[in-house]
Amino acid sequence: AAQAWLATLFGTELMVAPESLDADTPFQDYGVDSIMLTQLLRRVDDALRENGKTESLDPSVFFEYPTLSTFSSWLARAHPAPLAKLLDAGQQLQ
Repeated sequence: AAQAWLATLFGTELMVAPESLDADTPFQDYGVDSIMLTQLLRRVDDALRENGKTESLDPSVFFEYPTLSTFSSWLARAHPAPLAKLLDAGQQLQ
């Protein structure tokens, strides 16, 4: 569920269908630059903060986890409660 939510988020930013994104393709292969990563990080962070997360995500996380697959797995491990609350509520980012 986390990976699907992130694919929707990335697809919106990249203006492509979420299902066209390969979970194991590095973000940079889609033309994602540092500015877009910052915008995406802010959207993910804001959504998680609305669901109980208190600390900000470090921008280096996208370099450590550079694909939808690795980032979603890390997010589920690092912030399970806010992510579960977000996904359970079926919230979508605007």
